[in-house]
Amino acid sequence: MDEDEMDLDYDRIDSEHHDMSGMEDEFDENVLAIEADDMEVAVPAEEIRNFCLQKFKATDFIMEPVLMEFLNRYFAADGKPDEAIEALSSSYEGIAQYVNMFAEWLIILGEEPMAVQERIEGYLEEMIIKNFDPKKADRIFTSEGGIPPWMTELVTHKNWRKMIYKLVDVHRDCNMLNFTIKIISEAGFQNEIPATTTAVNQMEVFARVFDAAFGRVVDEGEAALPEFSKLITTGECTYLAAQLAMNSLVPETSRDAPHLGMNLVKIMQEVDESVKGHHTLPTQLILAKGAAWPKQTQAVASMISKGSLNPADIQILFQAYNSDNPPPVALLKFRDFVDMLIESLFSTDPKIPLEHKPKYIYLLSYMSSVHEKWSRQTQQRTEVNKDELKFTIESVRRVLDMTAKGSQNDVVSELPAVFALVKTTVIALGMLYWIGKTVKDPNYFSLTGESKVTPVHLIIVDEIATLHPTLHKRILDLLINFFESPFDQLDVLIRLQLQKMFLDRMIHLISCGCVIPVLQYVKAAHGKQDTDVSVFRHFVVELLDIITPECSTESKELLLPLVSDSVITGALRLPDGKDPVSIFLEEGKKN
Repeated sequence: MDEDEMDLDYDRIDSEHHDMSGMEDEFDENVLAIEADDMEVAVPAEEIRNFCLQKFKATDFIMEPVLMEFLNRYFAADGKPDEAIEALSSSYEGIAQYVNMFAEWLIILGEEPMAVQERIEGYLEEMIIKNFDPKKADRIFTSEGGIPPWMTELVTHKNWRKMIYKLVDVHRDCNMLNFTIKIISEAGFQNEIPATTTAVNQMEVFARVFDAAFGRVVDEGEAALPEFSKLITTGECTYLAAQLAMNSLVPETSRDAPHLGMNLVKIMQEVDESVKGHHTLPTQLILAKGAAWPKQTQAVASMISKGSLNPADIQILFQAYNSDNPPPVALLKFRDFVDMLIESLFSTDPKIPLEHKPKYIYLLSYMSSVHEKWSRQTQQRTEVNKDELKFTIESVRRVLDMTAKGSQNDVVSELPAVFALVKTTVIALGMLYWIGKTVKDPNYFSLTGESKVTPVHLIIVDEIATLHPTLHKRILDLLINFFESPFDQLDVLIRLQLQKMFLDRMIHLISCGCVIPVLQYVKAAHGKQDTDVSVFRHFVVELLDIITPECSTESKELLLPLVSDSVITGALRLPDGKDPVSIFLEEGKKN
């Protein structure tokens, strides 16, 4: 950056600063004076001259964007040039030029030009945020009669866009700032607009930001959900608009690409899970098309609100869904309700009365196997497909008979049948819940812990991880629960062996595509320094055996703290550097 460019930059910055905040208290008078001709108001020439001269005497008024407007009016009122020159020259202090001079000094002293510019712009940003007056900003904005030229230039500068985001969070009702957010979104910067910005309540802005945020959820998965949830819960209108948009996509994706439709439903469920504290259940019930079935809708809402199933409400739902005109299946697909059904049926100590158990099984099977088609034009249901309902009911009954035999039952002989049954997602969910309760039983590892053979229940977990990518988070949560359980009744060496066994299951999850969440957890567990180092050595050895050094940058960053720890991998490294640890570290240095 040469000196001329620097002068231009800071003169422009100073001009923008004056334009946004330099009108001060006399702004209304300025507008009245300038617009007097348009209103055909007779203003005495002497008043105009005095008013303009007073403005000329303001500090550095010669740099104000409205200077020419005032000069024209001054001379039109027979103002004397020498008085104007005297007022403008005597009031000139050259603040922008001082900034340029100080910047030059800093550069001469060795500072990088970009660092100097960032420092000055940062200070200017602080001053604008500190002294910003939303009422004056709105008046200036209104007086422009359109998009001011300086605003178009401002939104192309990343630092000033960040300043606008900070200002709009403080001054939520400022029309000028909210309109600027709209200009930013139209300019293609919607990806960086914070989800919490109130301006996303503008439908045009929300549509662009929602599109970008939803794309990040599809690409990045659960990592992008928190920001997406913030965007949706900015207000009731944004939540409703987002859910309607996603609901409208489900039929299309389910018909043209079933796996995409399933993933979209999964995203919607994750969003609903993340916004539990916002009391969105009434809106969700409406979106589930439950308005025409108020009795059944009330039954579902009551059980979800209370967090427990009620036999009377289950009876109401069973009768309705067993009729010729059942309520929409979406009314049963609330995660809390499904989880309660699964917990009731797959508990190691079930408390469901025998006469009610078939009704619970029927509702769980109906929810997971029945498909509906709705007309987008009339919003009427055109088809209810129950082809898979009977098979699902029989499958659930069969797997419940297996699990009812007790946690100590040897299910090795039943393993082929279990593998076939867990292909159904709802049965896989039930088995995960049952396995979680079974493995946590204090007596479970009293015998199996003595052996290095993987218990059959954990083999089933591996199979579910292979079959159901959408259940990876639940499986990881289950394995974390196992890994962190104390198992105080077991010997220390056996507990270490079990922790290695649970990490083996996590490595299998990595092989199934659940890479980043697993590595994030293992890195955090290592950081706690409360687990024997041999456990993490086992993890590193087994993991390096299945991955390549060319894995993603994010994966390397998460794995490097473990691999580079000499306490963990020191004994694994060979002098010739041909071992997996040394190869991985060398590849990490290259990148």
